[in-house]
Amino acid sequence: MSGLSKRLQRTSLDILQGHRMISDIRETISKTRSDESKFDKVFEDMEQMVVLSGGTSDHSDAVF
Repeated sequence: MSGLSKRLQRTSLDILQGHRMISDIRETISKTRSDESKFDKVFEDMEQMVVLSGGTSDHSDAVF
């Protein structure tokens, strides 16, 4: 389970805190996607992780 998911499931979490956490993540993702070089680097790193985990880097069936 991801760190964000665990945090959002805490019983002590305030609804506004949860909303802020999600907004922050969305903003980070949006900024990363808008910076082509940064996005390309992240994508390359993810491809390497897939290969290292025994998967394939063939993303011909990927949905974007």
